[in-house]
Amino acid sequence: MGVISALKMYSFPLILMLAPMFTEWFVDEKLNMCMAKNCCKANREVKSFSDYAICQSGLAMDQFSCGGGVEHKGMCENIASKGPSCPKGQRCIWGPFGFGFCCDAHNEEVWHKEFNASCTTPLKRVTISNEEMSGDKVLRGKSCTDHFCPRGSKCVQGRYIAHCCA
Repeated sequence: MGVISALKMYSFPLILMLAPMFTEWFVDEKLNMCMAKNCCKANREVKSFSDYAICQSGLAMDQFSCGGGVEHKGMCENIASKGPSCPKGQRCIWGPFGFGFCCDAHNEEVWHKEFNASCTTPLKRVTISNEEMSGDKVLRGKSCTDHFCPRGSKCVQGRYIAHCCA
């Protein structure tokens, strides 16, 4: 199934959604995420993919970082008797191999809220679905200037990423 047939919105007419855009995907190296962009309006000089699942297959599975790709403040470990070993104001973000990074706690809160952002009622987040993926994924882009949101939807720009509401 191609991306055009895979995009869906909650209670939003499909015909409006398919109107003038179409989305390609690129890997944001800093965030290690696949981001949407309009194939005809974005000016990113990066390798593009026509399918989200193919883009996902190119991600580094063992890469992790502080929220928003912000530089970490040091390494941390989980000490059973004392808990994570990060200084005050930092939080230990665990990676895939049993160690983690000390990350700024405030930045982690900002990233968590942005990554899990919601839309103002009655609008809902635009999602994508694909046979290769389990469940729906929120349609995200790096910037609203990439014009990745479907016609009739609203792009909401955050500090690190953007999402669409319809």
